[in-house]
Amino acid sequence: MSSGVEKELCVTVRRYRCGDEKGMIDCIRDEYGDTYAKETWYSASAIMESAEKGRDIFIVAQLPSGEIAGTTALVRTEGKTCTVYEIAAQVVKKKYRGHKIAQRIFEYGLKLLEDKKASAVYSQPVLFHDVTQKLLCGLGMKAVGILPNIFDLEVLHHSYDNGRNTKMPLGIQVKAMCGQNAGRLYLPDRHKAFCRERFEELGAAYEIMDSAAQDCGEMPANSRLSYHYDRKHQYLEIHILTIGADFDRQLGQLLWTYPLRGEHTANVFLNSNDRYAVSVYEKLAKKGFFFTGIKPLCDDNAYLIMHHAGGVLFHLEDLKINVEFQKIADYIREENMI
Repeated sequence: MSSGVEKELCVTVRRYRCGDEKGMIDCIRDEYGDTYAKETWYSASAIMESAEKGRDIFIVAQLPSGEIAGTTALVRTEGKTCTVYEIAAQVVKKKYRGHKIAQRIFEYGLKLLEDKKASAVYSQPVLFHDVTQKLLCGLGMKAVGILPNIFDLEVLHHSYDNGRNTKMPLGIQVKAMCGQNAGRLYLPDRHKAFCRERFEELGAAYEIMDSAAQDCGEMPANSRLSYHYDRKHQYLEIHILTIGADFDRQLGQLLWTYPLRGEHTANVFLNSNDRYAVSVYEKLAKKGFFFTGIKPLCDDNAYLIMHHAGGVLFHLEDLKINVEFQKIADYIREENMI
């Protein structure tokens, strides 16, 4: 980034047009080379196909010369009760940073989503610089959680300083847009105050259930879990959607297949709208998972985030984060003594 006061550069921020693909790919390569984790961003045909289907929205910042200076995508998720967009893959070429291009891209994107009556928008910014975090915070997006140890930094290369961390962490920032309701939440007592503060900042409706309401009623026979394992980055991501009588068996099978040791790490998204969430939180804690925040309003469920670091050290103090994320990092450190 350039130092001093940012000066605006003459650019046109607009939606994708056919023919922009090479310029968009050049932006990704400028920062990540050929190591970016979402490989579809290197495929002109994949970008064209996604844009033609109308599911996702691509945005570019174009110079008068025709060069694409920066780009991002608004990736849509359709739930039963919500339409949510993720601000993904935001990159400005290094030589054009310091000219408010990223800010203009974000402002343009959020205005599009307001016009589309989106339920909410979220982003998962990198935590090795705070530029995106600060810009999104200024546009009303609230920090709610941290996702540690995702991308192996010997595999994914970028231009910023990692500090002592060997795997890239991401944050979560959310903005409620159209009357979002997080529903009934079943939360561990020790984290209720933290979660309540986040929901109040979001301005979303919610109801934190009393402990007596947990684990009552007949448990369904079958759990519903989804997962993704990235072999290249040795990273496991699990979504616990419905908790049933076979939960221990399903989780045990996953952790047997993908043991969390050495460089293998995992993040779990635990559906806190499920009345059995607290008992599963306790089971995960006994297996070495620890709480790192929440991910609400990003689909039909509000999730607790739990992380297992395997054998990887996570250096919170080496993150480059804004004030909101620093509060979350301090909470994680105090709760887990890391």
